[in-house]
Amino acid sequence: MPETVMIIDDNEVNRAMLRELFATAGCNAACFDHPDAALAALGEAAPSAFVVDYHLPVMDGVTFAQKAVEADARVAERTFVFFTGDTKVAENADLTFLNDAQIFLKPATLNTIKQAVLGRSHVDG
Repeated sequence: MPETVMIIDDNEVNRAMLRELFATAGCNAACFDHPDAALAALGEAAPSAFVVDYHLPVMDGVTFAQKAVEADARVAERTFVFFTGDTKVAENADLTFLNDAQIFLKPATLNTIKQAVLGRSHVDG
């Protein structure tokens, strides 16, 4: 059974590109435009990795990750890839509560994001 990558981004075009990127690598993509919807689906989706836009409606990407870990402590062991256009966020984000996390500045290439997820999780590709 293919692994699942949870994608949380409020930009429809970004979600579509990321969905296709991981589909071509043989992964399922659970895509959400709102972090609350992603949190609600966390158990059902059972993602092995997360790709998260930092700037989201109602909370930032790191807050989403904190809430996800609060909901299921095993999430802290999953791969998290965050992306942002804000250099201060990239320099100052505290990701120490996550075992495997990276933050990339936009415009990070799709291949950079793919390699960060596929190279660091249990996803075959």
